[in-house]
Amino acid sequence: MPFKIRKPLIVTASLLSLLLVGPYALAKVDSKEGAEEKTPIEYHFGFAGDYLASHFAQHNSDWGAAYGFLDRALASGNVYEELHKRAMILAVGAGRIDDAIAHTEKLMAFDPENRLALLVLSANAIAEDRADDAVAYIEKMPEGDIANFVKPLMLGWAYAQKGELASEHFTESSFHTYHHALIAYYLGKKDRALELTEMLLEMPDLSMEQYVRGGALLAALGKREKALEIFEMAAQEAGNERRVVQALEILKTAAPYENTDAIVHEVKTAKQGAAQAIYDMALVLYQEQSPGSARLFANLALHLNPDMARIHILLAEALIESERYMDAREHLLQIKPSHYQFLEAQRQAANLTNIPPA
Repeated sequence: MPFKIRKPLIVTASLLSLLLVGPYALAKVDSKEGAEEKTPIEYHFGFAGDYLASHFAQHNSDWGAAYGFLDRALASGNVYEELHKRAMILAVGAGRIDDAIAHTEKLMAFDPENRLALLVLSANAIAEDRADDAVAYIEKMPEGDIANFVKPLMLGWAYAQKGELASEHFTESSFHTYHHALIAYYLGKKDRALELTEMLLEMPDLSMEQYVRGGALLAALGKREKALEIFEMAAQEAGNERRVVQALEILKTAAPYENTDAIVHEVKTAKQGAAQAIYDMALVLYQEQSPGSARLFANLALHLNPDMARIHILLAEALIESERYMDAREHLLQIKPSHYQFLEAQRQAANLTNIPPA
């Protein structure tokens, strides 16, 4: 496939999967995307019928319809903790974040320490520039492996929204070190950003993606020669991938190189940084053959940064795997002309229109 995701960032993906508590989150099914894609529901089956119809729709990879049936079942007055949990998961999977938040708030009355609910609420708080609320939600996550992985990333970007570098929350893993460095750079703490970037690049078993990200930060921090070495190596490994070639062209000019957006990330605000962190979680899940769970994180990231091309590409790949071709096409058409994969996205979107329905 033309957008095939590169091999993984180094992190334990199984821990991320556990964050999506319940069988519904880990089911190997996919759904429609986007709040605008609300499948019409014309029949009324009563609570039991709507509940069963929701399961049937989810089994057939239509999470939008699955959410609609379940939401209507809940409206009948049958309120169960597990149903609100499932409704929240389906709403996020369908890209209907506002609906997910409504169910999340109800779920918190039953389960105030639900990890996914707290992640959704914290991400929405960052999206609405409510950094203090985001910090409060994240800190409620119970301690353990999951919290130890997720909390530093979300706390880091929530504190960054307040203009603070929360170094004490990060571990020395490559995943955390990259975001730690990126936050320091975002906050203008360039000496600390350089120290962390150099620490990242010395770690063993880094993926090519992590080297490229580190190289982009080095370039932005004025370490042009070292960045050139990294991108020349990446060009050989990646077969002269366009983004790497573009970076090399920029680095070889006399102009100061400060625009890392064109290469690997787009972080001008804390919202975009949090979106990058959640996208990275989605990417790990996708690489570990969990596309349904990956799409939950990807849609949450999209809520924070609707213009992030790599989120749309990841969602398109997951949707193509589940034969949701028109939904995948809509995501591909969101790629802007300035992005290095625009032409490939347009080509594949055109090809998807010619695939007959199953």
